[in-house]
Amino acid sequence: MVQRLFTAGSSFDGNAEIVAHLFLANKLRKGAGPQAAVKLSFLGIRGCVEDHRLEHRTCTGVAIHHATYVSEELPIFDLLGPDKLDAIVAGFYRRIPNDDILGPMYPKDDIVGAEARLRDFLTYRFGGPANYIKERGHPRLRMRHITFAVDQAARDRWMELMMAAIDEQEVSTEHRAYLEEFLGGVATFLMNR
Repeated sequence: MVQRLFTAGSSFDGNAEIVAHLFLANKLRKGAGPQAAVKLSFLGIRGCVEDHRLEHRTCTGVAIHHATYVSEELPIFDLLGPDKLDAIVAGFYRRIPNDDILGPMYPKDDIVGAEARLRDFLTYRFGGPANYIKERGHPRLRMRHITFAVDQAARDRWMELMMAAIDEQEVSTEHRAYLEEFLGGVATFLMNR
């Protein structure tokens, strides 16, 4: 059963009215990803999606995990499998220490922890076990990244290294395009400079 809710009247600065169409599913089909449950549409702003699987539902009005739009949800965790997703994250973090832009942002004594957090987040976000939520709570991605200077160069390098890690795993063209669209939207959302 899917409920459709409509809210209006909220605003960021008094000039941009937010209109949200919330689709709350009591049960999602197996393999349905989080954005299949709720899609927020903003007037004059890119579409936003939020995870509201019943067991992880948070405040629908303000709790947006990331501001990105994907044209069609794919059950990436099921399609790639946990081993390939883990290998992508490991390949990304293997490149970090020697990178002149991103390397300095990662504390050398926490690179293993950072890798585990990204792996758990992507696993959860793409439909796998919710270990990230159980251990860390709501992702609050912008808040967690605010101490890092994420400018256009950092965003682009993050994407370059991530896409190299994805290519290393020989992901299908369709899945690569999906990951690039999704991750690119998240990376852009996290820019703070």
